Amino acid sequence: MSEKKCGYEKVNGLNMYYEIHGSGKPLILLHGQFATASMFDPILPELALHRQVVLIEQQGHGHTADINRPLSFAQMGRDTAELVSQLGITEADVFGYSAGGTVALHLAKSNPHLVRKLALASTIYSMDGYFPYIVEGIKHASADAFPLQMRQFGN
Repeated sequence: MSEKKCGYEKVNGLNMYYEIHGSGKPLILLHGQFATASMFDPILPELALHRQVVLIEQQGHGHTADINRPLSFAQMGRDTAELVSQLGITEADVFGYSAGGTVALHLAKSNPHLVRKLALASTIYSMDGYFPYIVEGIKHASADAFPLQMRQFGN
């Protein structure tokens, strides 16, 4: 596998974790809820052959500890923009999965100059289209409700 750089940057009160693999045009990968950057491990070697792949762990996920502020997608988008700026990246392609996709939407909405191309999977922007019982389930979600395979990411 290609060279790996990892570390932390102070971002909006967070000690935010990132990894950079490979070289070339930047590609930012944003993980889903209850997951970490390691969810991309199966595809990372191939992507890093031709791209500078930037993995970012959001507030309360993986190596980025939680802090005393509410979790919000808009704030995670702001955190991501600030981290990317601190890393010296001025434009990148962005892929977000699930909650990471919602973070990516907020990132692109607030920082269109930063996002060259945006790709999303299993992402929502609003809860308006869900049945009420699904909205309630999401409001009270915990890692225990997910299948074993998803709970084992990063372990």
